[in-house]
Amino acid sequence: MRNAATNVPTTRHVTYYSQIIKEKAVLRTLIKSANDISDMAYGQNDKVERIVDQAEQLIFDVTSSNNKSDILPISEIFMGSYQELVENSLNQSGITGLPTGFDELNRRTGGFHGGELILIAGRPGMGKSSFCGKYSGTRQYYR
Repeated sequence: MRNAATNVPTTRHVTYYSQIIKEKAVLRTLIKSANDISDMAYGQNDKVERIVDQAEQLIFDVTSSNNKSDILPISEIFMGSYQELVENSLNQSGITGLPTGFDELNRRTGGFHGGELILIAGRPGMGKSSFCGKYSGTRQYYR
C-alpha cells in the first residue's frame, strides 16, 4: 500500500511529465517526417538530389528548437471553444453540426460533428443500410 501512494502522479512531478510529453511530440514529428521521406523516395517524382535535400530539411526541422508552431496558448484554445459555444447557443435550429436528415436524430445529437465516430448498430433487417444511404444523400445535399 505504501508503494501505491508513492507511484501516484502528482503536480509535484509536472516538470517530469511535461518533459515526457515534449519527447513524445518530437518522436511523433520524427515519425511523420520519416513517412514523408519514405513517400518522396518511393514516389521518385523529383531528382534524387532534391529528394535528399528535402529529407535533410525535414530531419533538421525535427531537431531544431523552432518547432513550437503547433503549441497554442490555453487562452487561444479556450477563446475558440467559447466562441463556438456562443455561436451554437445563438443557433435557433438546434443543429450545430451537419444535419442527418432525421429530425429526431438531429434533436438528440445536434447533427453530426467532426471527429465523431458514429456506430450504426442493430439486428438484421432494422434499416442500417437504408439509414446510411439516406444520410449519404443528405450529406451530398449540404455540401
